[in-house]
Amino acid sequence: MRKSINKNSRRNFIKNASVAAVGFYIMPGDA
Repeated sequence: MRKSINKNSRRNFIKNASVAAVGFYIMPGDA
């Protein structure tokens, strides 16, 4: 169970990091 949670956490972290990186990259270009 712990492994499964860790896997999902890692996946969500990567997903959030990707979204944040894209938003951070687009934001300065817009401004």
